[in-house]
Amino acid sequence: MKGQERALKILSGFRCSGKIPSALLFHGPPGVGKRTLALEWAAAIVCERPGEEGAACGACRGCEAAGRGAHPDLRLVGAAYQAALLGEEPETQRALKVDTIRHLRREMETTSLWGGWKISILEDAQTLESASANALLKILEEPKPRTLWILLAVSPESLPKTIVSRCARVPFSALRAGDVEEILAARGVPAPKARAIARLSGGSAGRAVEMWEEAADGEEEAPAKGDPLAPFSLAESLPRELPLARRKAERIIALEIEKLRLDVIERRVPFSKAGPALRELRDLLRAVGSNADPRAAVVLSRIALEVLSS
Repeated sequence: MKGQERALKILSGFRCSGKIPSALLFHGPPGVGKRTLALEWAAAIVCERPGEEGAACGACRGCEAAGRGAHPDLRLVGAAYQAALLGEEPETQRALKVDTIRHLRREMETTSLWGGWKISILEDAQTLESASANALLKILEEPKPRTLWILLAVSPESLPKTIVSRCARVPFSALRAGDVEEILAARGVPAPKARAIARLSGGSAGRAVEMWEEAADGEEEAPAKGDPLAPFSLAESLPRELPLARRKAERIIALEIEKLRLDVIERRVPFSKAGPALRELRDLLRAVGSNADPRAAVVLSRIALEVLSS
């Protein structure tokens, strides 16, 4: 977990003291390790033979099951989980629904099958519908013993204040370019490519890895200039599955932000000119993360760049 020493210190303190909150809020930019650390933290809690400072042993029944995503008392709740629960397609899951939260509540209230903690990890918690948030609030107000809810979100502001107030916050920050470069190098990315991608990643290792994989597959984004239909063609090229389309749109817009930011830093474009476009692009990136239409966001982002270059 490179670059997240503060989050690790907070979690280590909870584990060593034995005072584990009933709800945690992991908040920070996409692709910086929230999901990975949530799963590692959960594995440490369900581990049957924890090591020093409460670290998971990696070999017991609990660790083995958690590693396979098959632990009966651990739930990773995202688009795939909700789709299977509701008998729908993953690409139609635009928000965490109240039926999902109510189902989880019933599960969390039952006795642990393996005699330990029961844990639910909510991905993209900022997509909770109003009714879902109210249902979750009731759970957090009266938590059952040895139950843990871990909410993953882009920021505390993306959730109702009543939810945030009942969670212990664990902040995640954007990674340093050097950390991202090391992560890419460990995956076999050549040094010059790793350095260039790290600069454009916005401190997101997840985004950097996806950028490298797309480059390795020969995938390139359509240029914003020249063709007035280019923004719409790019939007139509997004995957049909909504979660995949959202992630791809986030990568496209985030890359545009980083390229423009570097243009400003290296004085190719004055901030007075780039500022409005940067603000609009960042608003669009937040909107996609909060359930906006990814295709519309991509079109608007390319139009913003066209306006800037005109």
